[in-house]
Amino acid sequence: MKHILPQCSKARAESEQLGTLRSLRRKLYERLRRYREQFEKKPLDSSIASQLEALERVMDLIYRYPLKAAAEEAIRRQLKLGIDNKSLLQMLTDYADSDRLCTVPQDPDEPLPEPQIICSLGLISSVAKT
Repeated sequence: MKHILPQCSKARAESEQLGTLRSLRRKLYERLRRYREQFEKKPLDSSIASQLEALERVMDLIYRYPLKAAAEEAIRRQLKLGIDNKSLLQMLTDYADSDRLCTVPQDPDEPLPEPQIICSLGLISSVAKT
């Protein structure tokens, strides 16, 4: 039982980072993870090694940072059109190389700011007036 708990906490942390089950980041990350598993079954040569390296880099960006709006629209469109995994990886690599994939802070080690409540519409004071 003790060996299951670290895996559960890792899965929970991963699910919180990627958003809801329907979010584009989660769908994209899961698809790339399955594609990586296909690579791991093949014998490693130089072309597969370079693709695997690009895949790991793109997966890390998607996991750590939110997608830019333009990239999100383009990715959604391509997924609806049925893009294959190799073309998807090439597109994501091109976007990452030109800094159009994710919103990365100037200092990558700096954590992203916590979300803030910007509207309190509908909230009322709980103090009863007499």
